[in-house]
Amino acid sequence: MQVVGIRTYEVRAEDFPIAIEVAAMNLPICQAVASRVQVKQNGAVTGSFPVTVTDAPLNRAIRYSIPPPSEGPDADLVQNVDCTFPDDAPDDSRYEVTIAPAQGEPAKTTGWCPTINPRTITLTFQYR
Repeated sequence: MQVVGIRTYEVRAEDFPIAIEVAAMNLPICQAVASRVQVKQNGAVTGSFPVTVTDAPLNRAIRYSIPPPSEGPDADLVQNVDCTFPDDAPDDSRYEVTIAPAQGEPAKTTGWCPTINPRTITLTFQYR
């Protein structure tokens, strides 16, 4: 997996499944919700699939994995993670997203406390 832009990653077959963890930092609980993964080819949505999310309440996190799409390579996988913050959240509260390919080094991105709830983190995986 290679980082190619802001929250954009180029992935290959050997990177799947891609493990995702979304952890609440300086927050009492994790209120993140992961959307279905949209599969796009040539600019059009050609499919979508759900992810199976497990709660890790002791870590204030959710975890799930993204399998390779049935459409095969030459597709973009796009997913939104909505992260909700309580009204009294401290300014340094955030959600940290760890993206771990099956092989190679993980990547991280952060969604900081927004002025308007929820903070949406969009992840794009360019499957080539």
